Amino acid sequence: MSQPTSTLSKFVGLTTLGILTGSSLTLSLLATPALLILPSTQPASQALSKLARSSRSFHSILGNTTLVALLTAWMLAPRGARHPYLLWTALPVLSVSAWEIYSAPPSSSSSPTTKGKSVRTGGHWGSGSEDEDGWRDVADAEAAAAGEINGESVRDSLLEFEQEKLVKGAVYGAAFIVGLVGIWGDGY
Repeated sequence: MSQPTSTLSKFVGLTTLGILTGSSLTLSLLATPALLILPSTQPASQALSKLARSSRSFHSILGNTTLVALLTAWMLAPRGARHPYLLWTALPVLSVSAWEIYSAPPSSSSSPTTKGKSVRTGGHWGSGSEDEDGWRDVADAEAAAAGEINGESVRDSLLEFEQEKLVKGAVYGAAFIVGLVGIWGDGY
């Protein structure tokens, strides 16, 4: 029973990893450049916010599915068939998932009690001035809430998003290639 389950888990893991690779590269190479040519900063900022939220949840689901499937395949395989390529394929996905958890932006950056103070933003999307440690002035966040969005900060956020997705796509792609070579070596 464990051999067919292991084979199915390998297939599911590599399929979701392929989708993860493709969606990351598509966001980087197609979606972000399209947002850069929008004529106004308000729609670009809103589109980036929606795209970042949607892609984070979609990639989280795919990443978790990939990890569970590959680790299940490794654990259910007979002792002689526990090939380390399954772990080497899961390791980059695990590292990207851990990085996303570590670098996740806070749920809200401004509240009535933070007036005149600085808040930690984690260095992610939004408008306003930000220093190298990822701190943003609340006055800038309130200006963004009032509809005053700085075009340069939106452009910088878009370029940062594009670069982040490109790097993630490359990491996922390398893991996908390792998985394909391993599956081919298994004969499945």
